[in-house]
Amino acid sequence: MSLLLDTHILLWYASNDGQLSKKARDLIAGSGSAYCSIVSAWEVAIKHNLNPARMPLSGKQFFECIRRFGCGLLALKEEHVQMLETLRLARGAKEHHDPFDRMLICQAKAEGMTLLTHDALLQGYGEPCVFLV
Repeated sequence: MSLLLDTHILLWYASNDGQLSKKARDLIAGSGSAYCSIVSAWEVAIKHNLNPARMPLSGKQFFECIRRFGCGLLALKEEHVQMLETLRLARGAKEHHDPFDRMLICQAKAEGMTLLTHDALLQGYGEPCVFLV
């Protein structure tokens, strides 16, 4: 199974943060192919520039983290962007405002990957590629 790691999942895994469950750690370790999106690097760089106290990792440090962790880097492709047109929030689901997360769902969906996340709001899209840990 190929995993696409939500930004916070990669950060928690790489820093051995206790917020990441054993189940999630086991999934990542046993996947054989864990990926991070260039979209996550973009998110980290933007959030670091806006508020370094809330996102202490710079974009450069994030890329170093990816290399140290050894996960693949998923580029952003035209079909990922076009996949946004298929993404619908289920009726009654709580509104989700994070464009980075929506693009991660689309990348996972287009690539046949599983998006590993801790963000329960992403389940509101009803996409089978979203896996909550």
